[in-house]
Amino acid sequence: MTITAAGAYELKQCYVDEVDICDKVAGRSYMPEFAYQRLDTLAWTTKSSTRFPVVEQTGEVEVLRKILPVIISQAPPLYINDSIQVYRVCPLNISAFGNDYVTIIGRNFRDSYTLTCLFRPLHTIEEDRVWSDDNPHSDQLHGYPQTPAVWESKTRVRCRAPAIQPDVNGTYLNYAVHVSNNGLNYSLTSGPVTPVNDTLEYNTTDPLAAWLTESEQQDIVEKNMKMTLCLLPIVTPLVVDDAYPNDEEGYRQSEDGWFEAKVLSMVSLTFDFTHLPSVMKYNEHWRIAIFVAPSVCEEQRCHGGKFYKIFYESSFEHKLRMNL
Repeated sequence: MTITAAGAYELKQCYVDEVDICDKVAGRSYMPEFAYQRLDTLAWTTKSSTRFPVVEQTGEVEVLRKILPVIISQAPPLYINDSIQVYRVCPLNISAFGNDYVTIIGRNFRDSYTLTCLFRPLHTIEEDRVWSDDNPHSDQLHGYPQTPAVWESKTRVRCRAPAIQPDVNGTYLNYAVHVSNNGLNYSLTSGPVTPVNDTLEYNTTDPLAAWLTESEQQDIVEKNMKMTLCLLPIVTPLVVDDAYPNDEEGYRQSEDGWFEAKVLSMVSLTFDFTHLPSVMKYNEHWRIAIFVAPSVCEEQRCHGGKFYKIFYESSFEHKLRMNL
């Protein structure tokens, strides 16, 4: 808010009013430090409730309104993590004759018409595509069997395995399954499957089907049990401050819009102020604030006719708040 001195006759003679620490209202935002240039005298005025010595401390400046001065339609597109991760495939054994459904467990799968699975041999002797257990890039995967995928969730897709031919020695090679959201760019990671020469074609997963023999019913029961165990999610105890848990489909802090930076690591931040109005001056109308949490949180409260500072300290990390 603003006030004027006695005898003021022009609007530009207003100046920013301060709020005493004891008059702060819960639910409102206040800035402990603020500096601006007055319109009438062009002199700089500084408010600070944290400066020393204490006798020079002022009240805080209330934030009356928070706005986003950016035209979203003209701003750069928001970042979307589309890097697919593939952890494993269920079941591990598939029929070399094809048509088996496999479930791929990973992250960042999108529900799109171009969602695709690709099957590549884990070992090859082709001169232009040589690898053993390394995961190749998309341009090295052209020509290998692809099948449409069905989206189940952001962490699971399902597709049919193609028929797989043995090598010149009659041996079936192990295959790796990659996934693509757009049908062109495939995941660098993959899950292995092992083709087996299984001549039993049931065309059902129901062990009680009337046309099955007793041995075929038992075989289906065993396959269903293995599939059920394979599809169980790998879960570790949820730790809120753990950005990279060991479980495959669990919580990720990065997906919550914030990231964990380990001690002594370096973080590079890039800001685009193209659409910010030029009349808005930095540190007067807007500022950049970097918060690191969990933290030491400083709060000023009123007690017995005076105010004092209360510090809450986490035993793990400290909170750094700085204005750039």
